[in-house]
Amino acid sequence: MRSCWKKLVASRNWDPEIAGQCEEELFSLYESPTRHYHNLSHIEDCLRLFTESKIDDPVAVELAIWFHDLIYDPLKPDNEAASGIFAKLWLNQLEENTIFSNSVERLILVTDHNTEPETDDEATLVDIDLSILGRTPERYKLYSQQIRSEYSHVDDPQYKAGRIAVLKKFLDRSSIYKTEEYKNRFEAAAQNNLEQEIAELAS
Repeated sequence: MRSCWKKLVASRNWDPEIAGQCEEELFSLYESPTRHYHNLSHIEDCLRLFTESKIDDPVAVELAIWFHDLIYDPLKPDNEAASGIFAKLWLNQLEENTIFSNSVERLILVTDHNTEPETDDEATLVDIDLSILGRTPERYKLYSQQIRSEYSHVDDPQYKAGRIAVLKKFLDRSSIYKTEEYKNRFEAAAQNNLEQEIAELAS
């Protein structure tokens, strides 16, 4: 993972000292022991899918992947907004221009899965972030257990009600995924996984 970050740093010709400080903060936050799903493994998975996807502005999307879950507190509803602000602060220090920094921030914001994507890159990033929903039943089961661990402070009745509401919100869409590529690849499995988890939570 660090080699991926260093490759990105080299491509942007950033100040090595500032980029190094950013790297340490990124890895420190993602390696927090309270993060069972929203950690470096999730970022690595997103980066792998990113390399397989058609992207118009790959640098902006890659940076958005790195930063989109940087701030993660299950008790707060504004993690994506906070992560976007954090990204802009670092990009300003790294002397990226404001238009580019704003683009990265906007990409991060759409990963709240409430904000409607306006560009192909935004739609692809949202789908990359949600790809876990359409994995094998075994991988999905592990993911659902990891999410439960991140909400260990919530009692079972409250967690089940909240989780079911979230899952039904995705199922109520005309489709879970925004792009044809990800619909074809993950939609059917995602719907099955969500329906199965809802049934288990409701039992």
